[in-house]
Amino acid sequence: MVQPMTRDPYRDSVINSIPAAVRVTFSEVQLAALQQALAQVNGSSRHLVDVRTELSLYWVRYYIVFLLGRDRRDHVQQVSLDRRRRSRHAAKIGLSVLVVWFLMVGAAVTAFIVLYLIKCHLNIDIFPDKHLRDFLP
Repeated sequence: MVQPMTRDPYRDSVINSIPAAVRVTFSEVQLAALQQALAQVNGSSRHLVDVRTELSLYWVRYYIVFLLGRDRRDHVQQVSLDRRRRSRHAAKIGLSVLVVWFLMVGAAVTAFIVLYLIKCHLNIDIFPDKHLRDFLP
């Protein structure tokens, strides 16, 4: 089995995540090319601020990474804009449904009150010896 030539934990973990049956088929040239490609991806930090440290407690260690720089991910920005557009659209639909529901409930309550007042004005007694306050809690 070909061992990684560097002591970079990221590259070591990527190469070690490749199944052993495939990893042993790598030639030295292929392994060097893979490590170089990983170094370009991981090592070319184009961040204005790149702080990486670890916090060791007695029983556990945490790592802390703080990156600051210009966002150059055009495809991510487009996906983010699309998501915002869809969420705005969903919010508009939700608000419309809520407004329509309130209008329908308001119309039903208003119709009930108007019909009740008409019934009272015409002295129509639907339930003898019962009044609306008897039905309300």
